[in-house]
Amino acid sequence: MVVLKKIKASSLIETITASVIIVIVFSMALLILHSVFTHKINNDTSVLFNHIHQLEYRLKNKQIKLPYQETFDHWKIEIVAKNENLTPWIEINAAHLVTKKRVQKKSIYATD
Repeated sequence: MVVLKKIKASSLIETITASVIIVIVFSMALLILHSVFTHKINNDTSVLFNHIHQLEYRLKNKQIKLPYQETFDHWKIEIVAKNENLTPWIEINAAHLVTKKRVQKKSIYATD
C-alpha cells in the first residue's frame, strides 16, 4: 500500500483561493468582450449604407421608380421625392424593425 504524503492545509487553501480568483478574472473578461462585440454587431450600419448607395445608383440609372419601399436585413427602407425651394430632393428613411433605430439621408435628385 502506498503511503500518501500529508499536504499542509494552508497550501491547499491558497491553491483554491488562487483558482477562484483566476476563474473570476476570466469570467469578467469574457463578459466584457461579449458586451463589446454585441454592441458592435447591433450598431453596425455599414451594410445598410452600402445598400442605400446601391439604391441611389439604381435610382440615378432609372432602374427603380419613386416612391420606393423595401425590407432589407431587418431594415424597412423608404425613398420619397420632395421639392424644397424649387430643388428636387430624395429622402431615404430606414428604420430597424427590431431595435427601432432610424437612419435618414437626403440628397439632391437630378430629374434629367
